Amino acid sequence: MTLFESILLGAIQGLTEFLPVSSSGHLVVFKDILGIHGSMIPFFIMVHFGTLFAVVIYFWKDLIQITQGVLGIFFSRQKVKEPPDNLAHPRFAILIIIATLPAVIIGILFNDWFETVFESVLYVGIAWLFMGSMLMASLRFQKGMLGLQEMTFPLAFLIGCAQCIALIPGISRSGTTILAGMVLGLKKEDAARFAFWMAIPVILGAGILELKEGIAFARDYPAASLFGVLTSTGVGFLAVAVLMKLVKKGQLYIFGFYCLIVGLGTVLKEIFF
Repeated sequence: MTLFESILLGAIQGLTEFLPVSSSGHLVVFKDILGIHGSMIPFFIMVHFGTLFAVVIYFWKDLIQITQGVLGIFFSRQKVKEPPDNLAHPRFAILIIIATLPAVIIGILFNDWFETVFESVLYVGIAWLFMGSMLMASLRFQKGMLGLQEMTFPLAFLIGCAQCIALIPGISRSGTTILAGMVLGLKKEDAARFAFWMAIPVILGAGILELKEGIAFARDYPAASLFGVLTSTGVGFLAVAVLMKLVKKGQLYIFGFYCLIVGLGTVLKEIFF
């Protein structure tokens, strides 16, 4: 892998991980365009760590309080059943854990199958068409009234189940989880915040599963790995900021047009060319 390829793929990962257009789908397609052979999953995992750094930096104030809540599960006298008054309440940490479990379980059980799908450009195109249709449907779910303090454990679990679909390349994690939150009645901004919080343990878990291969890749391609991660971090931070503004304005649907166009183009290319 060249330095240019690593920076390009890092930028694509950073831009598309949080914009609801599927980072994994773009990486699969650009790997094909660039003619890169062999499995790139170790590199993809590394640039995912870059976007993990980006969301941690953007939401660092929220995450400090949520970390206090994690510690509070074991050391605080505050009970989970008590009404939450801030993000340091243990209830929020438990909500994130519950929302994370479905994707972790499915990812472990079907890891080999997802790796096979990861190599298919045609499947990515079909998934983009599905994703685009879902994003267009977001226009119907703009009036949610539930805040984060009103979230229940079953609601968090359902959003976590929606995240499982995003394990397929072409299906956006952020788009799926934000839309699921909106469909279930969350306010747009709160659905987005929760979606980003729950992405952190999933990205971290995926990285740990492939950590050995990632370290080997970094050892073989140190410069490409470094610049790929740095690029995905910087671009990812900007993408989070942009998406949060668009979600507040109720403009999540505009990414549906993009997914439908690239999905249709990808499918036609794979079938006829």
